[in-house]
This record gives sequence, structure tokens and C-alpha cells, in this order.
Amino acid sequence: MMRRVDAGDFDVIVARHMDRLLRRLSEFESVLERCQKVGAAIVTAADGVDTSTDGGRLVARILSSVAQGEVERKGARQRSAAVQAAQQGRWVGGRRAFGYEQDGVTIRDSEADLIRVGFADVMAGESLGEIARRWTASGLPTSQGRETWSRGAVKDVLTNPRCAGLRRYRSVEDRAAIRQNPELGITGTAEWPAIVDEATWRAAVRILCDPGRYRPAKWGKGLLTGVAVCGECGAAVHRGGGYSREVPTYRCTSGKHFARKADPVDEYITMITIGRLTEPDAAALWSADLPDAADLMAQADILRRRRDDIALDYADGVMDRQQFRAANERVLTKLADVERQIAAAGTSSPLSIVAADDVAATWDTLSVAQRRGIVAALMTPVLHRPGRGARDFRPETVDIRWKGQNR
Repeated sequence: MMRRVDAGDFDVIVARHMDRLLRRLSEFESVLERCQKVGAAIVTAADGVDTSTDGGRLVARILSSVAQGEVERKGARQRSAAVQAAQQGRWVGGRRAFGYEQDGVTIRDSEADLIRVGFADVMAGESLGEIARRWTASGLPTSQGRETWSRGAVKDVLTNPRCAGLRRYRSVEDRAAIRQNPELGITGTAEWPAIVDEATWRAAVRILCDPGRYRPAKWGKGLLTGVAVCGECGAAVHRGGGYSREVPTYRCTSGKHFARKADPVDEYITMITIGRLTEPDAAALWSADLPDAADLMAQADILRRRRDDIALDYADGVMDRQQFRAANERVLTKLADVERQIAAAGTSSPLSIVAADDVAATWDTLSVAQRRGIVAALMTPVLHRPGRGARDFRPETVDIRWKGQNR
């Protein structure tokens, strides 16, 4: 419409009310200026506005200011209601979340099972790309109906606190920060049931949001990639093509000390690992001395309520600004510490994956990333030169440095 006003096609713009034409004073001034340039007037049927007169322009400005004030008050009420709903853990509608029905509080079992497997894969060191491929292969579409899962879509699901039964308030100003750190903005427990416990969710978020998580694809193929080290210089080992493209080879990342066939080394490390996990004391390997996650989550809820009480006391004038800042800082510091402990409690050892009667059979079902996580939890393999002209694998060219009390 304004393009035609600028072109001089109209002499008068007629609206029933001024607030049906525009709602902000800044918009009114811009529209009025453009109308005056071409000699057009704004007239309203119900308000009696006529901008061809100075009195009419005054009334129009007043009505625009009133309309803008109503918009701002409405926005403030909506924000207040959203904050209150978040603090109460209520579902207020919106797009269906993956893992839940449209009502927002009922778990959709088929999707929830996929989410639980996804969390287990993250804890085992699987990449988002691989998880996305598995979710696509499952045949379950995204909540928007897309049949192909992307890395970003998987990450959005797994980093959503809803999965842990937590409620979050996300203001427009906080969205960018929450995108970087999904643990921000948590207001407490939600009314819907959790798919995974809070400790598992926080641990997975720490893993997925770790800036150092990304590795180029070629670094993630071998069982010992990033786990084994060179016996000459201590540099990390990676797997790539060797004597021919068909022969997987481990190399020192310095490129100076060795290149040896990967498969015999993998077979040897697999034999050592399974052997260790079938020994009588193997159960102790996955009974890590971790804090009680349930107790920590109860502490976190108490601290969140205390944080909210402090804000109410400040709003009611019970404490001044200095007292509020001091008290709030103490509570937030304690809450951050408890949340770190919750994340640590959720990062269970990958050794728990093989807490089974038949370790060898379980091992065969695991992905390379899961196996790599188990090896890394147990040992640091040290690879040496295989020896000039060596055709057969020699165990003495691979040292095992056991970690902690694993041996």
C-alpha cells in the first residue's frame, strides 16, 4: 500500500481505528511523513482522525502512543505469564516435541526408546552423524514429519531439557546463549515425565557442546584412533590408508616413526580387552564411586527454589540491591557446583556397556566408537615399529599401559 502512496495513487487512507492501521508511534511518524510528501491524508471512521489538520495529527499521535502502550503492556503480561508457567513447570502448548504426544505430557514410547538409545550412543562416544543415520534408518520421522534426520536435529532433541523432565524459560535475549549452553534457563522440574534422568542429560549436553568434540572424519575410523600413542614420541595414533588403499594402517601423527597394519593390532587389543573384562574382578571396573545423582538433583531443586525466593524478597523490598546480589551470587555458585556434580554422575563409564554374561558376544554388537570408549577407559596402548620385514604380528611391539586400578 505504501508503495502506491509514494507513487501518488491515493489522496486519502481510510481505516476504522488508528490502531488497525498501525500500532507504534515510530511507524506513525514514518507513514505520516510519506503521506504528507504526496498530499495524502489519513482518516479514521471511529476515532474522527483527519491528518490534513494540525488538530487531527495531534489526536493521531496520541492514539498511536496509546496503542503502543497497550502493545507493551500486553507483551509484559505475556512475558510474566510465561515466566510463571515455567517456574510452575507447566506445558503451555506449541509444536509437538519428539518423544511426546501432542498434549506435551504423554510419552510416545517408540520415539522415547530411540531417544534413550541416542543418549547411550553419545555416552559411548558415537558421533552425531552416525546417530542421525541410525535414526533415519529407524523409519521414525522428526516431529515435523521429515524422514531424514540431520546432525543438528538430533542435537536439538538430545540437548532439550524436556527429555530430563525439566522446564526452561527462554527469553528472546537469552536464546543465543542457551543455544551455546542448553543448561541455562532451567527453572525446575516439569509436569511431564522424564525420558532420561537429569544426570544423563547433563552429561550428554556437556559432551555434545564441548568445542573440542569435533574431529575430521578420517580420525574417527580406527579402534585405537586417539587412544593409542606412538612408542617413539608419545604422539597420538590415527588410522588411514597404508601400503595400499585396501590395507588399513595405523600411523604416528607426526608422520615420522611408524606405519603398521591396523587389523592385527585391533585383534590383539580386542583379545586383551575382552580377557580383562571376563576376569573375576571385572565388576569393579564399572562400579565407579560416583555421588548419588538423586541426592544431587534434590539439592539442585532446593537451590533453584531458594534462588526464586531471593528474587521475590528483593521484589517485595525485604532486601536491598546489595543484599540481593550477594545472596543470589552465593546460591548460583552452589547451584553451578551441584549441576557439575550431576553431570559427572551421569557420565557413567563405558565399561558398563559390557556388564553382561557374555562379554565377547556383547562386544561384537558394539560400534567402533563404543569399543573405542571401553579401550580408552581401560588402557593406553603404546605402538612401536613392527620391525623391518616383519610379516607376522608380534605382541611385544604393543605395550599396554593400564589405567588406575584396571590391572
